[in-house]
Amino acid sequence: MENADGGGERVLPPISLHNFTSLVFPKILTSGRALDSRTSRNLKDIYPFSILVVSPGSLDATQDYDFLFQHVGVMLWDPESKPHSPVPHWVDIRLSHRPDDSELELACSHMLRLLELKEQCMILHNTNAITEARNRQLNQIGVALMTEKNLDTLLDLILDKAMELTSSDAGCLYLVEAAPEKSEVPGKYWSNKQIRFKLTRNESVRFNFLEMVLNPSKSSIVGFSLMEGKPLNIPDVYHIDVASEFRHNAGFDKTSGYRTRSMLTLPMMDHQNQVVGGIQLINKCRSPRSGPITSLESADRQVMPYRQDDVNLCLSLASQASVALLNAQYELDIKNLFEGFINASISAIESRDPTTSGHSHRVADYSVRMADCVGRQRVGKYKEVRLTDPQLRELRYAALLHDFGKIGVREHILTKSSKLFPHELEHIRHRAEFIKRTVHWETAQAKLDILTGLENSNPEREFRRLEEQERLALRNVDAFHEAVRKANEPRSLDPFALEFLESLGKKTYRDTEGGEKCYLHPEELSRLTIPRGTLTIAEREEINTHVSHTYKFLSQIPWTRDLLQVPNIAFAHHEKLDGSGYPRRLKLAEIPIGSQIMAICDIFDALAAADRPYKKALPTERALDILADEVKSGKIDQELFQIFLDGQVYLAPRL
Repeated sequence: MENADGGGERVLPPISLHNFTSLVFPKILTSGRALDSRTSRNLKDIYPFSILVVSPGSLDATQDYDFLFQHVGVMLWDPESKPHSPVPHWVDIRLSHRPDDSELELACSHMLRLLELKEQCMILHNTNAITEARNRQLNQIGVALMTEKNLDTLLDLILDKAMELTSSDAGCLYLVEAAPEKSEVPGKYWSNKQIRFKLTRNESVRFNFLEMVLNPSKSSIVGFSLMEGKPLNIPDVYHIDVASEFRHNAGFDKTSGYRTRSMLTLPMMDHQNQVVGGIQLINKCRSPRSGPITSLESADRQVMPYRQDDVNLCLSLASQASVALLNAQYELDIKNLFEGFINASISAIESRDPTTSGHSHRVADYSVRMADCVGRQRVGKYKEVRLTDPQLRELRYAALLHDFGKIGVREHILTKSSKLFPHELEHIRHRAEFIKRTVHWETAQAKLDILTGLENSNPEREFRRLEEQERLALRNVDAFHEAVRKANEPRSLDPFALEFLESLGKKTYRDTEGGEKCYLHPEELSRLTIPRGTLTIAEREEINTHVSHTYKFLSQIPWTRDLLQVPNIAFAHHEKLDGSGYPRRLKLAEIPIGSQIMAICDIFDALAAADRPYKKALPTERALDILADEVKSGKIDQELFQIFLDGQVYLAPRL
């Protein structure tokens, strides 16, 4: 307040004095400060930082006045007390038995100075309390930032907390990233960089936002702040100094109806002092907000400039955010790296066994979907089972890599699509051709003997007999080769075909040296009479070793804590609840639930997939029937199979 002549001298408001005694105080003190003295009857009516005059008779001896008298100046006047009687600690000045005007004047002057000190202490206390609260909030934000691993969620958190700390109406978040079409120039950080406008918030207007990429330029506010690596605190973006290198782009205000005024832009720096992103805060609001900031008038009413403590606070937040951002980015990079490694591993498996291409991805998709169904159960023995995100990732990785051990199985065994190996079938074909040529030669030799012999009186009849015998022998050889070809297919033999093959195993022919040889070698006959599939017992055992190879391989990977069970889950995916599985013959209590889930999905895909060399794909209904038989025989958990059915997990996987 100024005086009437405009000299600028400040006139202080009167100081309130609450008088609970019969004393009379002056209205104006020697210092010129007015004293608003009023007779009071109720302590509840006193004002903070006012003077209180009390006598022992005006107080209740049972009450504690410590808190009430904390922010006032207290004078005690006791006309009946002795001069040396004890004084309560909340008394600031003790008046004499009969105070005169000068004593009251002096007491009030001292009290004014004391109130000034109390007010300064209170302001300092409040400032410290606010600072402490902000620091505590900043620490809490720091903890939240460091524990959040999802990059998108982290970016949301950074911007939301920055706006909350500064009472901002709007905000933007930018990321600095390498431009794919540019090459890095040593010593020039921005040579291959671009600025991604990643995120924005606005409490006043709603609009559709799409990420966009900006070329680094000091002509924009965010570009200048990030490229210079320093904060920009602009009280009014429409009144930027004309000498400044940057300008405010008013396009958003024009299209959205928003009114931007104060703006604080800060870079986020990493440990190498390089800019990794930026935070832009818009329109610091007075409290409370009274509506959207969509006009010059609403901006005048609600918006104030950002203070230096806002800058300091946000610089601290930006520092924490950059560390959290880099940690999240590193974790994402590591996940992407590991995903690439897994995909490369699967490609290595499929390159050795192309006929099972896609199997690992399908089993992984089936398994994760089934685990999700398990987590939704509300009754039964799995109602308490909830696989966390890390556990689902564990299961997915185990399913993707469950067959990696096949890389340790010999390729001709791994890709064997018939009972005989191709070279074995070719040997039998050549053998059949040799036998046929032998039949031709023996017939021709017999004819020659007849022609050169003198004892045979009817050679024509003998020729016809030899030719008929030759035709029968050749027909038998062709039947032999056709029987082998059919028996070579991956299916069971009927009793007649089996008996015929066994008889062929005993039939002989003469080799070039005149020795007797069987049409089928014992090993060939053993392969052709395989009752199921294409593999002998020894070959099946070699295939089964892929599980142990998988475990050995996966166990050498230094898994993180949340993925430690990947090797064990993959190791048990061929185990059965009754102990008839392999390789360790585990039983129910020893088999992880992830392995049990994967076993169902693996069996179903093996039955229903159309890419197996040794069999045709089964219809879905038939594949499910076979799984149901496994349940009946105690090899697969009944409730898990029912979940597989109810959740229709068997439908086409989402690859």
